[in-house]
This record gives sequence, structure tokens and C-alpha cells, in this order.
Amino acid sequence: MYRMNAVCGLILALLTTCGERAESAVITFGIFGGDSPSTVSALVGSNPDVVSSVLTDLTATSLAGVDVVWAFNNDNFGQLDGLMDNSTAISSFVMNGGGLIYHDRRVTGAGAVGANRVLPGDGFSTTRDPDSLAAEDINIAPGASGPAVDMLTNASLDNGNESSHGYATLASLPSGSTPFLTRADDTHIVDFQYAFGDGFVYYSTIPLDAKFSSGAAPFDTLYASNVVNFSVQAVAVPEPSSMALALCGSVGFVMAVRRRRKTAA
Repeated sequence: MYRMNAVCGLILALLTTCGERAESAVITFGIFGGDSPSTVSALVGSNPDVVSSVLTDLTATSLAGVDVVWAFNNDNFGQLDGLMDNSTAISSFVMNGGGLIYHDRRVTGAGAVGANRVLPGDGFSTTRDPDSLAAEDINIAPGASGPAVDMLTNASLDNGNESSHGYATLASLPSGSTPFLTRADDTHIVDFQYAFGDGFVYYSTIPLDAKFSSGAAPFDTLYASNVVNFSVQAVAVPEPSSMALALCGSVGFVMAVRRRRKTAA
């Protein structure tokens, strides 16, 4: 027992040290698409926990060393070519622990232009509706909490001149999805996140690249900062204590097997 406790103590100490390093490590964002990638990159880079760069493509080579891709579709009639052309690389990137944030102006469309064509996973149902009064009303999803909605209220993102370009239907979201923002009808989802492999996809119908271009607060400040903070947390490593407990359990199991073998002998 003393030996196992000593081993577990050593593991915990090592993992705590590694955890401290991981928690202090900087998250790398790659900004792709949109009208103002340099503006987005500057805002992301103002967060001390992250660095960013503008990506010119989304190939496996470009994605090496990137933790989160923040992609902006500024096309009201189609999807980002870079996502469609590199769907295999993007899927592999997310599957292996990367994050993909997608702000989509198009929102819906049949066949080749739908969001489901470019995002990893099983897909979901969307409706394009940028011009109605409903588009101006964005609320916090029932039960939503954490960095994605910090400091926001049901009025924060209202009346933003096409605050959202449409919505995803709640019942159609991938299994395990977490809705963050909705329209007045809380089954009409504006922002949500779902897991894919070891990574995550964050989808939004807010035309954020246009908000950056026009300086529309609080979209270009508070809201964008929330998305960054959520992403930093989402790609964080497991808690060192949890990893230590799992490893200590494995050590205890191995030692118990050895004791049984000795007794049997």
C-alpha cells in the first residue's frame, strides 16, 4: 500500500506540473475567410491566453500547429470554398482535438451550398431568415451558462441589423449539442456547439465578419470575446487530478494482479 501511495503521489506531482504548463500554454487560433480577418486576428490576439494568424487555406499543412480554426463565411449565396475543398483535412483536424468555429451568412441552401456540406458530423436542419423582425431578437438559450454567454442578457444582441441570418432547428441538432443562443422561439437556435471526435464544432448564424467591419458593439467586443473564451476552455487538457486518479487506479489494478499471482504461486 505504501508503495502504491508513493507511486500515485509521484504521478500526481508530475501531472500537476504538466497541468500547470498546459494551463499556461497559449492557444493558437487560425482565422480564415470573412471581410476583415486582420481585425479578427487583432481582437483574438488581444487575449493573453491566445495567439492568432490569418490562414490562406485549410490544408493539413496549414492546420499543423493550430488549435482552433475560426472561419467566416461572408457569402450570402454559398459556403466557404476552403472548407468544402478541404473537408477531409478539417474533419481530421477536429477529430484529433481541434476546434472549428463557423460564422455563416448563408445559413441554408440545397445541395452544394448548405452548411452541412462543409461541417464535420451528421448535419442539422437550418432556415435562412435575415430580414424579419425575428432576426433582430437574440436570447440566451434555456439553461445555457459558461463563457459562451458570460455577461450577455436577452437584450445584449438585439436590434443589430440582421442580428442573425437564420437558425438551426433544435430537434435536428447533432446528439449531445449544447445550444447557447436562440431567437425568441427557443427552438430556433442561433449559436450551438457539438463534439466531433476529440474536438468540437461551434456553429453560428450571426454574420460576425460584417459586425467586425462595421464596428457593431457588442458583437465585435463582448460576444466575440465570449466565443474566444469558450474555445480556450473547450480545447483545454483534462484536469491533472482526474488523469492522476485514472492512472492511480491502473497502478492499483496492476499491483493487485501481481499480489494474486504471488499468492497463487
